Amino acid sequence: LQIAIVSSSQSSASRSRLAAYHAHNVLQTTSVVVDFIDLHEYPLPTYPHAEGGVELAELIRRFNAAHGWVLAVPVYNWGASAVLTNFLHYALDDDPAQRYRPFVLLGGASGLRSHLALDGLARTLTYEICAVQVGPPVLAAGDLIDLENGVVDSDLQQRIELAVQALVAFARAGVALHLDGAANSV
Repeated sequence: LQIAIVSSSQSSASRSRLAAYHAHNVLQTTSVVVDFIDLHEYPLPTYPHAEGGVELAELIRRFNAAHGWVLAVPVYNWGASAVLTNFLHYALDDDPAQRYRPFVLLGGASGLRSHLALDGLARTLTYEICAVQVGPPVLAAGDLIDLENGVVDSDLQQRIELAVQALVAFARAGVALHLDGAANSV
């Protein structure tokens, strides 16, 4: 079973990146193969009609090879970061094999008022490729993350752990039910 974590913050010290690292640490304690894709390390050309090259093709292959996704995204101006949206424009297509993949959203924001900011991203994944959102987004906001010391609040750690555990269960169920192959008949 493989889970891809996509961190889309362009800041080396961000709430969403620290939440992604915590999700990575949780998954490392399981039998799941974890692929951490850090979009900060791969500047992407703006979609559409851009030449992405071999590096972008490899990122897309890694993303689509996963049975489930953890998408860590900062919230800017009441919405998901354009970096993640740009990547998803490249990575998602109408291939029926991508349908019904579970995902968890980890958001990073300065305040809790941004809690609904990731709903548009979740709807896009749900309607465009029939992805399955596992629980509501987990928001790493305000003091729940100590950016100076890189410390994640214990309550937030627990919410991330529960979301990631549920994601693994959904991904295992999808594999067990052969939804990757069954998607062709839907």
